[in-house]
Amino acid sequence: MKRRLVAAGLVLLFPLGMAACGSQSKADACKEINNARDNALEQVDALSAFSGSEDFKNKLDVFLAIHKEAAKKVTNDDVKAAYADVITDMDKLADAMNNGADFYESNEVLDLTTELSAHGEKLNELCGFSWDR
Repeated sequence: MKRRLVAAGLVLLFPLGMAACGSQSKADACKEINNARDNALEQVDALSAFSGSEDFKNKLDVFLAIHKEAAKKVTNDDVKAAYADVITDMDKLADAMNNGADFYESNEVLDLTTELSAHGEKLNELCGFSWDR
């Protein structure tokens, strides 16, 4: 009877133990983002020199694609939420640019970049890094 109780207890605790093993640390989640940032900056640097809003859109598209792929690897709840906000902001900015908003003249773009900066700062505080080099 004691063996059955112990076995039942272990069966009940087993899924909890597996869930804990699968959780991602904040440091590991931030490392994924940092690696994506480095990769994105490297690829963007390989593109032509900055020459205007069309060039900015192309670079933003590359940057965004890399970060969206990296977001799939981030499972830490706090980091994932902050990273999702940044990616959503980049998505909105890319959409605005693709719909004809001028990077230098649009109030919409200014508002979106302000929002992106605020969410980027929150992620920076959480992970301890910045979006520049």
